[in-house]
Amino acid sequence: MLLEYLKSTHAIKFLPELRRLPVWPLFQPSHSDKAAKYLHAEGATFCKTSKLLLPWVVESLGNLVSPETVDKCLVPLKALEVHVMPIKELWDHAQHHQPTNIGKFSVAEYSAFVQELAKHNIKPSTAIAPNGNGKFCKAMSLYDHEDEIFKSAFRIEHTTRFLHGKMQRPRSLHEYWVSLGLRSRGPTKVFNSEDYVQCALAIQVRWQSDQSSQTSTFCQDAEKVAAYLLWDQPSLRDWPNHIWREIALVPMFRMEDDVSKQRIYRRKRMSEVAVKQDHCSLLSIGKAHDVRILWSQLPILKKEPVGFVLEKLPQHGKPTAATVFAHLEYMVTQCKQISNEDLSEYVKDIQASYEYLQEEFNFAILIPGIRESKIFFNIDTTETVELSPVEFGNTLTSAKYLCLNSPVDAGVIKVSRKFLIPYEKLLRTLGCKSVVQPTNRAPRLSPHQTESPMITAMKEIVSLRDQRQLIDVIFEAEGREKPAHRIFLAAVSDYCKAQFSGEWGRLFAHQAKIQVKEMTFTALSQMIDFAYTGIVDWPQVHDSENNDEIAKKLDELLDLLQATDMWLLETLHTMTEDKIIDNAATYVRPDNVESVRDIAKDANASSLTSHCDAFIADNSGFVEAARSQK
Repeated sequence: MLLEYLKSTHAIKFLPELRRLPVWPLFQPSHSDKAAKYLHAEGATFCKTSKLLLPWVVESLGNLVSPETVDKCLVPLKALEVHVMPIKELWDHAQHHQPTNIGKFSVAEYSAFVQELAKHNIKPSTAIAPNGNGKFCKAMSLYDHEDEIFKSAFRIEHTTRFLHGKMQRPRSLHEYWVSLGLRSRGPTKVFNSEDYVQCALAIQVRWQSDQSSQTSTFCQDAEKVAAYLLWDQPSLRDWPNHIWREIALVPMFRMEDDVSKQRIYRRKRMSEVAVKQDHCSLLSIGKAHDVRILWSQLPILKKEPVGFVLEKLPQHGKPTAATVFAHLEYMVTQCKQISNEDLSEYVKDIQASYEYLQEEFNFAILIPGIRESKIFFNIDTTETVELSPVEFGNTLTSAKYLCLNSPVDAGVIKVSRKFLIPYEKLLRTLGCKSVVQPTNRAPRLSPHQTESPMITAMKEIVSLRDQRQLIDVIFEAEGREKPAHRIFLAAVSDYCKAQFSGEWGRLFAHQAKIQVKEMTFTALSQMIDFAYTGIVDWPQVHDSENNDEIAKKLDELLDLLQATDMWLLETLHTMTEDKIIDNAATYVRPDNVESVRDIAKDANASSLTSHCDAFIADNSGFVEAARSQK
């Protein structure tokens, strides 16, 4: 009757009274057992839809008239000038009273609530997306439950990472959740960098659990997440560096444990490296391309990310110089066990490692112990097929005991051979130097000498020498005899002149031979022959790499230097000193320079002494190394 009356023209006169009539039924949930209650229009709230009227909405609105009644009475309500609240206004009011959890009210009802918001294109910025635990979250904090990579990454976190299971349906709501910020790759399947990092970190958390990291499910999930990096995609190139630093630490890549295709000498070690753990991070792996320089230290992946991804990593996916050095140290321990068939490939591994350290010389020089480590094969050929593994291994030495340019080895100091020539830059970086000989001066003559000894001597006794007449003295050294003329020797040696008038003269009264114990027979013979002819038969080195021969010839020269100093044969003394200096590259070496200097000093050979002092100063590192091995 009231509704019919409101349609008449008389009702307008009584609107205030009509608005105060309690004829509007109070909205109560369908399961409520409370008695019906009626409201007057002035103290009631009117809205047209019941799908938004969840308990907390109803409580926030107060005296709410049943939406079914409102929907039927729109004309009378309009006549009463009653404001019917639109859905947008209803939500703006109710959102401030939203609980933190679905709680006891029906998930189905909440689903209808969300669908109504979607229907009217209402996009709240508040937390209206319930996760698997029923807690309301902002949609942007949850992930697309339909995405296979998200599902794999968050398999054990589904209650906190995804929408409540009953809110994932109907399918039509999916786009609405995405419009509210639900993390999704969209139709292009392109990842936002931060979303991918979260997936990777979730895998890392699972890997750190002993139980989950060993399961086949984990392996499949990690593989699915890692697979996104196997293909070069333009979007990856825009990811910032800090993203790549985080990704590089996540152990989600499966290591290659099948070493059957590797060379035999690699297999055992590579298997040991691979079984340490099932998965590893990009920071702890080596690229298959670099296997020669790291197989003993780092694992290789079953499926390697695209090259661009590795380039974005710290070190650009390359091993550190320290890793390659450790690899070299391991390889040299195996050299004598390598088969002849594998030696060629083994040598290529060694050479590749040298080349890498040479390229990274600025880092190689910082590695502790690299200069002292025996990692250099110093062989005199590049044709290693000519050598056995044992012969190859016997040439090992360290940079500390290598020199770059010297005619011969000097004890523990070895000249770098052909095999190491391509790596001179690395050797120089590690402190290897060339043996430096001081600048030679012009040969000297005695300041008192006006003509050659031969002219002086031959004027007096050349005829006697030719006829072997008037020989009146016999010297004996080392059991061998050397005849001569006293007057001739006295003419060229002040020492002999004094001795013939002294001790040696007394021996002649008994026709005794003169025993010479202070020098070798060779030195004695050279001095007497020089006094007669002015010519010296200098010792000749026939094999420049024969250390024993060189040492023998040097001893002869030093003996002669000491003998000429004793007999005061100044010219021959100077010539002998010059001979040693002129051939210092052969005779003077890091392992003997100190003894040569001491002999020169004792023999008053000042130029040779100075030469040795300069050599020691210029090659202090080599000399110290040689001294330490004595």
